[in-house]
Amino acid sequence: SSFRSYFNKNGGNLGETGSVSNHMFRYRGVFVVNSSNITEDQIIESGCDDYVVEGGETRLICLREQFSDVANFLQNASIEVTSSGFEYLSNMEVEITDFEQGVKVMKLLQDLDADDDVEKVWTNGVFDDILREKVESFLDSNGFRT
Repeated sequence: SSFRSYFNKNGGNLGETGSVSNHMFRYRGVFVVNSSNITEDQIIESGCDDYVVEGGETRLICLREQFSDVANFLQNASIEVTSSGFEYLSNMEVEITDFEQGVKVMKLLQDLDADDDVEKVWTNGVFDDILREKVESFLDSNGFRT
């Protein structure tokens, strides 16, 4: 399978079905709204389990069972949703600090993302901005960017 080869050539291995998604990630509903369009009281009233504010966006996070209730609340409160859907959220992030490891991880993510059989790629790897920029520049300059 092409997936196994992506992992092998980038120094990783492919786990058994469900070994990662069931333990390292949680499947949650996510609504993205402009932070200026929602108050903290509305966030609490929405029924979401958690929220994250980054830049000008607020991500409301909920269980699958709460998704329609949160969607209805946002609609009834006339809060415009930029995007919504279900995502796998990492239970434990792993900081990528080594350049060589960063190249392997980024190349693996690019290979998976470029594959026509892959719909979406999630990762628990976290790069700081400086390392991400160095790795992306290296991959671009060496023709690895897909």
